[in-house]
Parts: sequence; structure tokens; C-alpha cells
Amino acid sequence: MALFFPKEYNATAYRALYDSLSPVERLMIQREFVGVSYLRRFYLLKNSSSGSSFRGEQPAAGRFLHQKLTISRLVWRHQEIVKTHLKLIFRHYLFGFLVQFAGRKHELPLPPPSPSCYWETPANLIVMGWMNHHRLIWEKSFTPAIDQVISRSIRHHFIYCLLSFVIAKKLYNQNEMASEIDTIRTLALPGATPIGVEMEFSNLGRLAINKNIPAHLINHDPFHNMEYYSSFRLEDVTWRLGGYVDTHELVADCSRSLVMEVFLNIQWFGSTIPAPTPCP
Repeated sequence: MALFFPKEYNATAYRALYDSLSPVERLMIQREFVGVSYLRRFYLLKNSSSGSSFRGEQPAAGRFLHQKLTISRLVWRHQEIVKTHLKLIFRHYLFGFLVQFAGRKHELPLPPPSPSCYWETPANLIVMGWMNHHRLIWEKSFTPAIDQVISRSIRHHFIYCLLSFVIAKKLYNQNEMASEIDTIRTLALPGATPIGVEMEFSNLGRLAINKNIPAHLINHDPFHNMEYYSSFRLEDVTWRLGGYVDTHELVADCSRSLVMEVFLNIQWFGSTIPAPTPCP
């Protein structure tokens, strides 16, 4: 099956790295890159003139998203902001690839999700547990990659995705993931009540929704109150956890005060409520 690779990197070490991967590994990269936005999938399928299946649309899907998932030169000039957001981008790509590894057929004895619930919920939960317990390891692992893309002025998410896959491949440990499953099974209390978690993130706390928030507080926030969320295309990167920016406009009438909300649907045992749809 034909897959996407950005032509501007054909004569680089990134192309050699990509070519060294197996067909299955390349497909994993394609899935994580194109899969960051289900809305884009539907858009491409709906407007396909060939009428082919989505498998046949992979190169077109990749080109479409590659053009979209590029950090502008203007934003790139603010290096202190760039590095902070790249850490978040790499973290989400790493999470996605670990979920793919953990969810492979016959890879781990994952408990099945409840009917009508998001099918990758068990793998999501297992990987989140692993990342919480091994934070120093994975944070240290992608620091050289971030320094590399910054020094080479690489502004394309596809390369971030490729490098994150290589990191995830090195970090993935089947035994450690199996241990996370044992821990969750031990703590789980099966029942008929669905469990859902909504997490709001902001370094500014309750002030994040204040329309009169002082500028110096925003400037001291590494994420500038999520002002650059769209500039770094985080709506397409955080899709696995349903990430989006909540402006709280109905509450405080403040269009520039932003809070990032990430939905982790952990409806697992005995739930009949479907998973929330990621909001762009």
C-alpha cells in the first residue's frame, strides 16, 4: 500500500531512517500522523474524486495533513515558545505509538472494552499508567530529538511523528506494560456504572478564564494561556485524548483566555455510554 513521505525530506537522513523501517512500522506512522484528525479523514473520503477506499487515499491524506501540520516561520522565531510546545507534541505522539504497540493483536492480555465504548480505552489506560511511572525515562529520551529539530529548523509534524516512533520503539517494554495491566486489574472494581474523566490544564489556574488577566501573568506562563494552541496544530495532535481549547466564553465572555481540556474516557467495565467525540 502506498504511504506518504514528505518529498522535501527525500534527500535527508530522515528518508533513510524511514526506509529502514518495516512496512508495518511505516503503516503505524501513517496511522498516527493521518489519524490525528478524524474530521480530516472524512473530508478526504467525501471529496475523493476517485471513489477509492481510504486505504487508497493514504498518500493524499498525508499530503493534505503535511501541508496543514506545519509551524509557521513567524511562530518559529519564538524559540522559547517552540520548545515548550514541541515537548507537548512529542509527548502525544509517543503516547499514541505506545498505544499502538500495546494494542497489537496477541501482544498483551488487555481486558476488552465495554460494548459501545471506545475500543482503545484499555490500551490508553495501560500506557498512561506506564508513562506516569516512567516519566524521567521518556522525557529524557526525546530531549535530543527536540534539540535536533530546533537546530535544523524543522517545522513539520511528520518528522516529529517519525522521530517519536523511533523513540517509542526503543522504550516499549512488553513486560512493563503487562505489569501495568496487573495493577489495573487489581485496583479495578467492575460494575454497571461508567467512569469518565475530564481534565482541565492551565498554569494560571482560575485566572485562565479571567478576561482581565494581567499580561505579565500570561507572559510568565510557558504556554501563554494556550494562545498558540492552533499555531502548533495541537487540535490534530491531541486527538487520542480528545484535546481541545475551552474559551469559557459562555461563562466569562473572554475569547482570548484559554484552558486546555483533555478528555480521557476510561469507561471500561460494564458501561453502556459511548465515548465522547474529540472536539476540534
